[in-house]
Amino acid sequence: MLKISILDSADEKKIVLEGKFTEPWISEVAKVWYREQGYLNGRSCIVDLTDVTDIDPCGMAILSGMIRDGVKLVGNGMLTRYLIETLQQKVGNVQ
Repeated sequence: MLKISILDSADEKKIVLEGKFTEPWISEVAKVWYREQGYLNGRSCIVDLTDVTDIDPCGMAILSGMIRDGVKLVGNGMLTRYLIETLQQKVGNVQ
């Protein structure tokens, strides 16, 4: 199960993921991301992975695409931070 929350403020949009970022929920996250891109209006976008417990290879691919589109990934824990760093280096977008 994956919970997707969207938090809007004047300067950013935050997409919070909680649970397993695996199929069949990956396609739902992709739909949310493509829909929400149209509502950024110059704001930054953050995807919060703090409470994600599992990410499969398809999830990694979606996150890579989000990074390429300018999304900042955040999360706690050594493994999550390592994952974010690895994805950023792979995409060539070290923040």
